[in-house]
Amino acid sequence: MIKSLLWVHIACGIAAILLGAVAVAVRKGGRIHVGAGNGFAAAMIGLGLTAAILEPFRTPAAGIADHRPVRLLFRRDLLGRRPAP
Repeated sequence: MIKSLLWVHIACGIAAILLGAVAVAVRKGGRIHVGAGNGFAAAMIGLGLTAAILEPFRTPAAGIADHRPVRLLFRRDLLGRRPAP
């Protein structure tokens, strides 16, 4: 079941990327724009729901090491000094 849910999660992510690109590319308010936007919203809801279900089964388990790349981006503030710990 977990592998099936993972494939649904991947499909929702791909659909969200494609539908979001279509929604941005076409004229605002048109039939295609509205349809792509609704599809994008549905794909994002599916993505979020499947992510919430799959999270407890993730390996490696969530930890401080998972955030290391993000933390490296914010090591310095605008003045170039390291932020207080």
